[in-house]
Amino acid sequence: MQDERTEELKQLNDKLNLEILKRNEIEAELRESQFKLHTILEHSSNLFYIHTADHVLTYVSPQTRDLLDCEPEDAIIHWPEFVTSHPVNEKGFNITQKAIDTGIRQPSYELELIGKKGRKIWVMVNESPILENGKTIAIVGALTDITQRKAAEDALRDSEKQYRLLFEYAPMAIFIVQGAHIQFSNPKALEMLGYHDHEIPQIPLNYIVHPDDHNIVFTVLNNHETQNLSFRVLSKTGMIVWCNGNVVNINWNNQAASLFFLMDITKEKDLSEKFMHAQKMKAIGILAGGIAHDFNNLLMAIQGRASLIKLSINSSHSAYTHVQCIEEYVSNASDLTKQLLNFSKGGAYHFAPTDINMLIQKSVHMFGRMRKDIRMVTELAKDLWISEVDSSQIQQVLLNMYINAWQAMPKTGTLRIQTQNIYLNTEFVKPYTIADGNYIKISIIDDGIGIDDNMKDQIFEPFFTTKAIEMGTGLGLSSSYWIIKNHKGCITVHSQKNQGTQFDIYLPTSNKPLLQKQLSSKKSFTGNESILIVDDEIMILDIVKEGLTLLGYTVYIAQTGRDCLQLFAKNVSAISLVLIDLIMPEMDGPMIFDAIKRINSNSKVLICSGFGKEDIIEKMLTRGANGFIQKPFSIQDLSKKIREILD
Repeated sequence: MQDERTEELKQLNDKLNLEILKRNEIEAELRESQFKLHTILEHSSNLFYIHTADHVLTYVSPQTRDLLDCEPEDAIIHWPEFVTSHPVNEKGFNITQKAIDTGIRQPSYELELIGKKGRKIWVMVNESPILENGKTIAIVGALTDITQRKAAEDALRDSEKQYRLLFEYAPMAIFIVQGAHIQFSNPKALEMLGYHDHEIPQIPLNYIVHPDDHNIVFTVLNNHETQNLSFRVLSKTGMIVWCNGNVVNINWNNQAASLFFLMDITKEKDLSEKFMHAQKMKAIGILAGGIAHDFNNLLMAIQGRASLIKLSINSSHSAYTHVQCIEEYVSNASDLTKQLLNFSKGGAYHFAPTDINMLIQKSVHMFGRMRKDIRMVTELAKDLWISEVDSSQIQQVLLNMYINAWQAMPKTGTLRIQTQNIYLNTEFVKPYTIADGNYIKISIIDDGIGIDDNMKDQIFEPFFTTKAIEMGTGLGLSSSYWIIKNHKGCITVHSQKNQGTQFDIYLPTSNKPLLQKQLSSKKSFTGNESILIVDDEIMILDIVKEGLTLLGYTVYIAQTGRDCLQLFAKNVSAISLVLIDLIMPEMDGPMIFDAIKRINSNSKVLICSGFGKEDIIEKMLTRGANGFIQKPFSIQDLSKKIREILD
């Protein structure tokens, strides 16, 4: 029995030793596991912490402490101080509490911490509940430092915000074209095109781009080119908008696209076209002036010869009627050259303060008697300002406008004439190269066939007309343009096909009082004084000399300024009047005039020209010239002018 008992005890002892050995091995493994876990936690780059279900922090890894710039005991004791009051933190606490209550791992969340030195730190929190008997006894949390990522996200948001602001408030239209449609557009593009944001993607690009510019735009898009473009687009209302900008190739939603940056240059384009038109009209005016000058000299020769014939025969002579017809034809031709001269500021203008309303009433009365097939209505401002104008020239403009309106209403219609006082600002007058200030506005409105858009830029050009040859020469509007231009005003036109036309004439105002016109009485054509004539055209010299000689004058002639001055110096006491052509080679009229005045300040001078600049004539008259006569003139008209000066 003793042996059995001993054997049993031995077996129990061996079993106990085995259990002790196993327990020691387990404890060793546990210690090793704890050591490894501690080593991992203490040396891991990850950030860990443990807190109880009551939110009492029991462990904070060294990396977490380093992140917060604090000692171990500070991290545990002062943990709440590291958590900011950022709204996301309250959301995070709610997630943690849910993990404690349910014992189920919850989604990660972001948390904002603040270190001991005040540095703000963003972390991503991943928490797992530790359960005992199905109840959460602790929470193990792992933190990932996402401060740099958050800073990058904030920077990206700021950048996106800035780009969004630039995109939203950019002064240019910005949009993306892909698949021949506008996929994305900023407010300026919507404003330019007149569409709502939801409408744009439904409209094909070829519907928006002006048909005449399809080739320009779609060539660039099809070839995926990057370049500067200038083209027209059509707004929702059909209005043409001129655009200028760049097209850039981009990738949009993983597909090729084109990014447009466009400025609305419609106003600039309009100003440029008006300026170019003004420059073209100026060039035409110079050409017209040269033609008128030469043509007037020829008319002067014809008129002079007719005058000589007329002086040599009486009214019963068989040729007398023919001479009268020649003079009539010359007069008609002279009217044509006067219109040409209006293009180049040529000819003599006689400005005087004028009641424009009264001038309009006279012209309406006169035209109304001739054209009773249209209705003429006047709406004239009661207190219209005064303008300093050449009444005959402005009356010619009005008649030209009435005729143009009448021809635009082939059957019948209403012609409306309005006046008003108006102030023109700098922006309005800039393309017309006139001064800003107070103006009289004359509106001439018809309800006729209107003007095609492609003809509006040509209507003021000389000899441009859509009428049949028997209806006119095409000089009416062009001469009107230059008459108003020479009055330092401008003309604008507004018209739509089949919806009538409105011409607006703007004339600068004057503070001078109205003057009463005085009629001069007729004087005798004959005389016995000595007259010196200077003209570079020998045919005119011969005609004038012969005509004045027949009337009793002694005539000296000179073809150059030098010859004129020599003759005048030799005969200064005998010469009663000098007739000077304004346009001369080498020494022109003003130079000859000044030289004569230096020889004899009391000498009398009559200026003549077929192409007289108003400002030059006015200066010479101010400086002592005694009169001006426009070529072509008859010998009778010249002798009358001479007597007016000498008597």
